[in-house]
Amino acid sequence: RIRVVGVVLLVAGLLIGIGGVLGLLPSVVELPALPADAPAEAQRAIQKYQAQVAAHGQTAYFASIAALIEAVILFSLGLYARRAAGAFQRVVDTAGDDVQHMMAALDGLRRFFGLLASLIVLALLLGLAVLGAILWARFGGQLPL
Repeated sequence: RIRVVGVVLLVAGLLIGIGGVLGLLPSVVELPALPADAPAEAQRAIQKYQAQVAAHGQTAYFASIAALIEAVILFSLGLYARRAAGAFQRVVDTAGDDVQHMMAALDGLRRFFGLLASLIVLALLLGLAVLGAILWARFGGQLPL
């Protein structure tokens, strides 16, 4: 079962990584051109559209970077799980080196769960930071105490 978890994490990391790389590639967006005698309202609408396209590009860039970070994490978790599964399988399949294989398997699980625990702590800290920023913005920089 650990092997299946490892394969799923590896595939997910690979697919998310591909999506992140594709998101970083420049996209071609053709903006409409208006004649010189177009009304001012049309010109403002085009400027608003151009600003939205620029904002979307920045958001897509940061989302792609986040996807690449996620891909590296998932791929690492998948590798640790696969290595641990392989070591456990070697305990069953071989004779004589069971202690070494068991230690390798436990080391793989230690790395897997250590990385997972670190990510949980990081997520909690980021969540608290975001909550703090929301409260700070909500109360205009002055927290009610």
